Amino acid sequence: FNPKKPGGKFHFRFYMMCCSTTYACIRLRMHTRNTTDVADAPPSPSIATRTKSKTVRTVTHGRAQEAGPKTTGLDDDEPPEDNSDNDSIDDDAAKTKTTSSVLLSLIMDMCQPLFGSGRVVNMDNYYTSPTAAWMLSQEKVYMRGTCRTNRIGIPGGIAFSSSEKNRFGRGTMKVMIEKGKRIAAFGWLDGNPVHFITTADGTGVSSVRRRVGRERKDFEAPIGIRNYNAGMQAVDRHDQLREGFSLASRHGFKKYYQKIALGLMDMAVVNAWIHYKLVNPDKCSHERARYEFMDSLANSLLETNWQEYNQ
Repeated sequence: FNPKKPGGKFHFRFYMMCCSTTYACIRLRMHTRNTTDVADAPPSPSIATRTKSKTVRTVTHGRAQEAGPKTTGLDDDEPPEDNSDNDSIDDDAAKTKTTSSVLLSLIMDMCQPLFGSGRVVNMDNYYTSPTAAWMLSQEKVYMRGTCRTNRIGIPGGIAFSSSEKNRFGRGTMKVMIEKGKRIAAFGWLDGNPVHFITTADGTGVSSVRRRVGRERKDFEAPIGIRNYNAGMQAVDRHDQLREGFSLASRHGFKKYYQKIALGLMDMAVVNAWIHYKLVNPDKCSHERARYEFMDSLANSLLETNWQEYNQ
């Protein structure tokens, strides 16, 4: 329930991780008050027992697998984490926050398929924090993303005051590095101050192009900002594909679980289309390719003898 939602006070929420090149959904979690959404899933890593030097996981063999962490309490209007005046991440504070934060638990569970792969995850400021960046780096998963300045561990030295914002020009940067944990934190002046942390890009400087009046000008920016802009749109593009032939958006029901079922079907159909396009690029080069795919899928479902599946 969220009275601020423009589409309706009552809604359901999915957490998604999507590929930045194909836009396919890799992992999906549903917001619930308990762990029923992952009751049959592989056990999540035990983040309560993590330390700086060693990671301990609980592996279940030959018995029912434990459910992953719950996702209750992650509301849009949830108050952000407390600010820290320290310019580095305090180990004791980080470990204490690890055991209690539902958001960190969700991030680690969502990124579990990528553990040990060396891949990079792009996040927005709702999820990004120095603690999450450090914990993911222990699992050989790296991240970049915009970050709120009141997250625990964000150095105050990268923030721009209102007077500095007006005095310094566009493209001005502040950089601070946590060498022990290999986390780089940036403050960068675009139209407004942008605060950014990364464990994947270092402190390299690149450029971005912005429109100023009728002209396009290049401004200096951290290379992580450029990479972030190139790979951040995956979930949005998946949602865009889903809305094209959406069952959930075009049908209304009094029972909420029917809407959820159609939403899951929409995601499955989008993933099917993406994989079909990867396998058959020649058949998908014309404009009606997706329409023909959906038409073929609908005919297959109608022609299937579903009684055989009941036997």
